[in-house]
Amino acid sequence: MKSRIILPLIFPLLIGSQSAYSTINSALAGCGKRDGNDWHWIMDASDPNHYWVVEGVWEVGSILIDGTIYQYPAFQLERSEYDQLISHCEADYAPQPSDGYSAPWALFHIMEADGGVTRAQGVFETLVEPGEQSIRFIW
Repeated sequence: MKSRIILPLIFPLLIGSQSAYSTINSALAGCGKRDGNDWHWIMDASDPNHYWVVEGVWEVGSILIDGTIYQYPAFQLERSEYDQLISHCEADYAPQPSDGYSAPWALFHIMEADGGVTRAQGVFETLVEPGEQSIRFIW
């Protein structure tokens, strides 16, 4: 009898967690000033009341700077989608991915037609342990 009660309670939790997991493959797109002092969301051209959402994969990037390897949040997407984003940013701004207002600065990783990946220009913050201060870099 207990299994009949537990199963109906667990099933909606599994459904809910799966739909939440599927949103990991999208990011909001913004334009960040190359010096990191300003940014704004890119609005959806078909509905100016909604932010532009891109499809791809969140991942952890790494970069070697002055002998130290830093990790940073990155979002991988296709070259064609990145090129669309560029057209929505002003001259001194670069497209930047985000998962919300309080998220650290992240970079796009661009999947090229030949299978290679290009790190896009922009501002990024290092991933750190809880309680540590992140470092902001301009790439």
